Amino acid sequence: MRRLIVATLACSTIASSARADGPRYRLSNGVIDVTTDAGTEQIIIDCKRAYALAQSGAHLFVACGEEGVASYSIEDPATPVLSGRDARAGAFRGADLIE
Repeated sequence: MRRLIVATLACSTIASSARADGPRYRLSNGVIDVTTDAGTEQIIIDCKRAYALAQSGAHLFVACGEEGVASYSIEDPATPVLSGRDARAGAFRGADLIE
């Protein structure tokens, strides 16, 4: 089972996440860019500022600073859907997945 480790980093580097067998996901100006063979769609992120993006299985996780972490289901890989939020205290600005 994978766990999401969210670090409180001072920098605001935005990470990309890609799938070898389907759409590619990238953070860009407050949206998730979903790139497929048909083109690029943009999904508006449900947080004031997005800092990092990580993928684990059928979920994308967005580090949203003071607002916590937003989870998006990618059961339909071309259409991420907000599936939850973890708003624990802290400033989440980075995301890394570990086994």
